[in-house]
Amino acid sequence: MAAVFLLGLPGCGKSTLGHALERLGYSFADTDEAVERRCGCTVAELIGREGMAHFRSMEAEELRRLIAEGIRIIACGGGTPCHGDNMELMNRSGITVRLECERSRHIRRLAEAGGSRPMFAGMERSPEAIGMKVDELQALREPFYSQATVVFDSSRLESEEEIKETAAKFISRVLDTPASKV
Repeated sequence: MAAVFLLGLPGCGKSTLGHALERLGYSFADTDEAVERRCGCTVAELIGREGMAHFRSMEAEELRRLIAEGIRIIACGGGTPCHGDNMELMNRSGITVRLECERSRHIRRLAEAGGSRPMFAGMERSPEAIGMKVDELQALREPFYSQATVVFDSSRLESEEEIKETAAKFISRVLDTPASKV
């Protein structure tokens, strides 16, 4: 079966949806979690110590490793598609799914995450400041995200019930399609 890559901005629900699918029996990995296991520290700590270029190199290596291992669902860091040949590799290796979240929910998720997301660390936590950063990242990453083969609404991932409903919709709309069974 083809790999399914979850793409999108930080806070759009890639990890939450991926872990929900994992609980339903799909093999799942998150590139950020894979990098953290490999380096023994958080992504933010790695970037602070070694720099963004080193992180992006490790991220690309982990992406290739996960594909080679045959992982079914891979949640990619928000910037993964924007570096090197990652987007081309993912489109060649499976189905790329761009997750999009209703703006107010997206901003609330990021505010609730505090400074744990590297792209939002150290900044003001107001909805306006977060919204401006979301808009900036969206504009920079759009040329890559627009290459995704599927767009999926990830707005409803707030409660266990919403997560289960969204995972079921994802399975029926993405995973149970003929293209995903290649």
